[in-house]
Amino acid sequence: MHSLVGRASALASVFLVVACGSRGDAGSPPPPPTPPVATAPTGDVLLDRDGALEPTDTRGTISFVDRFDVPVAPGEHVRVTLTSSAFDPVLEVTPPRGAPLTNDDLRGDRTRSEIELVATEAGALKVQVTSFAPSAQGAYHVHVARVRVPSTPAAPAVAAAEPTRRHHVLAGVLSSLARPPQTAARTPMPLRVGDRASGTLAAGDTTLDSGELADVYVLDVSAATDLTIQMQSTTLDAYLVVRGPGDREWENDDSGGTRDASVSIPQAAPGQYRVFATTFRAGMTGAYELKVLSARDAASAGTTAAAEQVIAGELATGDRTLVSGELVGEHRFTWPVGTGVHLEARSSAFDTYLILHTPGGQQRDNDDQSPGVLNAAMDFVVQEPGEHRVLVTSYRPGETGRYELVVRGGGTATPPSAPPPTVTSQPSAPAGQPIRGALAAGDATLSSGEFADTHRMTFTAGQPVSIRVESSAFDTYLIVRSPSGRQQDNDDVSPGVLNSGIDIPAAEAGEYQVIVTSYRPGETGAYVLTTSAGTTTTPQPGPGTPPAAPGVGSGSRVWVLSVGISDYPGGANDLPECANDAVKIAEALRNQGLTAPDREFLLTDGRATTAAIRDAMQRITAQIRPDDTFVFFYSGHGGQNESRSGDSRELDAIDEYLFVHDGPLLDDELGRLMDGVRARTALVAIDACFAGGFAKDVITRPGVVGLFSSEEDVTSAVASQFQAGGYLSHFLRLGIQGEADHDPRDRVMTVGELTHYVWQQYGRHASDVRMGMGYQQLVVDRGAVRATQELWRNNR
Repeated sequence: MHSLVGRASALASVFLVVACGSRGDAGSPPPPPTPPVATAPTGDVLLDRDGALEPTDTRGTISFVDRFDVPVAPGEHVRVTLTSSAFDPVLEVTPPRGAPLTNDDLRGDRTRSEIELVATEAGALKVQVTSFAPSAQGAYHVHVARVRVPSTPAAPAVAAAEPTRRHHVLAGVLSSLARPPQTAARTPMPLRVGDRASGTLAAGDTTLDSGELADVYVLDVSAATDLTIQMQSTTLDAYLVVRGPGDREWENDDSGGTRDASVSIPQAAPGQYRVFATTFRAGMTGAYELKVLSARDAASAGTTAAAEQVIAGELATGDRTLVSGELVGEHRFTWPVGTGVHLEARSSAFDTYLILHTPGGQQRDNDDQSPGVLNAAMDFVVQEPGEHRVLVTSYRPGETGRYELVVRGGGTATPPSAPPPTVTSQPSAPAGQPIRGALAAGDATLSSGEFADTHRMTFTAGQPVSIRVESSAFDTYLIVRSPSGRQQDNDDVSPGVLNSGIDIPAAEAGEYQVIVTSYRPGETGAYVLTTSAGTTTTPQPGPGTPPAAPGVGSGSRVWVLSVGISDYPGGANDLPECANDAVKIAEALRNQGLTAPDREFLLTDGRATTAAIRDAMQRITAQIRPDDTFVFFYSGHGGQNESRSGDSRELDAIDEYLFVHDGPLLDDELGRLMDGVRARTALVAIDACFAGGFAKDVITRPGVVGLFSSEEDVTSAVASQFQAGGYLSHFLRLGIQGEADHDPRDRVMTVGELTHYVWQQYGRHASDVRMGMGYQQLVVDRGAVRATQELWRNNR
């Protein structure tokens, strides 16, 4: 989610947007030498090169980096080997139009890393050489060669790599498609757009060579269209693989945090697609349902006829740079909702790279438009009103030259003088009367694929409001956007109940957007939306009156410092939803009746500076009492650098830092600030890359417990399927709202209940989130705090 170091590691799941390794603004390091490009290979050796990591090389996440581009052909089986006696080598390989694969120690050998793969498309195999230890230097040897695969089923499995998802990505699916499975495949079953097919995986079905059972379908697409293929089951962990024209492949395991699978193919080309309905691991059997959905036609007649725009630009020394060193040009557009847009970045001077930021903070990237073509391109349907930011940059740091940005569809590049278009809304009923609606094919869709109805409502300013949506046809999901732009989300209003609800303590003046959608893409059916007066908020005590909000014990109070940054200086480092994460955490505590305005410190975007955090901590330290509870929350970029403090606890000699709006806040300083908070219990929750590295600096005295979004050498992912900046942010908020209060359900939140709930949700929804360095895992450090320690008593 939140690192300022390195290029984005694009995960295999089409729904997961990664921001922590993503490109972002930083200083402008000296342009590194252009990575060597292998010449046309002769024989089976594609690259054989001696090299050395040196201080003049590009600086990566941990150490120096060398890169090589190796041309490969579709279907080529290659092995990449990296050896060094000078340092512990780490190898990263990105196949054409594929996700990065990494390997550190091959079978425990710290001098050798190796990745073996099958290229599904022609293009450049991108090989990156780096080291495990910080700033390691020295000589290495990199070797890339074809592997001659025998024509018999006894061919070696492609299993040496560590794919960005599970073994399906290469070891199972690609090798199964490249050669016969263990059992003879049955005749593929026909499938059409709009079909709902029921099937059962059972003994005797086609078996992939990695052991999973599979049913194979053939889908004929007659004209380009947006496709979504879903596999749902209550008995097995569904896994989908789709192979289309030109041997392009898509795959997905968990869609929207569930065990169902979903593959979306924007503007699927005409031709035949093979759909493999299989499972996450071998041995799973059971019934499933397969759906083939076609998105509503997004390109209206006006859009189709829109003139092509060609915008000239240039990357030059002195331009703004991304954190990974690439120069960048930015263009802004406002397009009508529902229109189709094609973007293309052309250049004969450098390898173009496109980044799209939507108004809601989602990010899409593209490197190569098609195999062997270095221009970048993407097609998408505008899902929300507002300004879209298109960044044109290069694949490698330091590249310069002229480019053209081609825009087709969507209207003009400059914002129109008329008010921006809004999403289609359902008519609102008078206050208090139920609104009956239905999600159906043809409705507006969210960027993650769910159908959505938007209702616009105005409530009495200052009055509490209760909003509920109920349905017996689908799992509801509710989104409420206030006139000031704050967004609240809810899936289940209470554990075990699939209806959704949001309570607003005091309504703002102006128009609210109430969006009714579903938990999974493609769900349809009737629903009932109701609004009613909520419980009146208890007036806050006047000056000098002791606050009466509940907490742990009769006289205890809860304090919160909630920090979140989405809008970083310069724009290219921006993150989706992180500022909203901070708002939602503060609101969750407030809505439970735990905090009061004088004990709530909310710092977002430009207000989240090092000075503001120090000031807030000092004010809290001066007023907090020994029986109080303190919550520190952060969602945003995190980073690492070499430790200069001499701290003996930093065994890896690396300091972590929170990258706040005006610069880094080191783990050492955060630890010193926390040492001054003499509360009964202090909860520190950090949702950022390398967050686990803060544990040794902040869990330094009794009473402090920590929740960290990833281990200290692993980055963190954006939880886009939950419309959250990170997984910790989302699950922590749900836990605070009462979902963690279940052992027993008595309105008393203990440390054990909250930490176990977040840990459990990570296991269900984030266990396969693979970042460039490893799998993202929650870090829980309770220090000297017992699991039975009370955090607070909910008042609502």
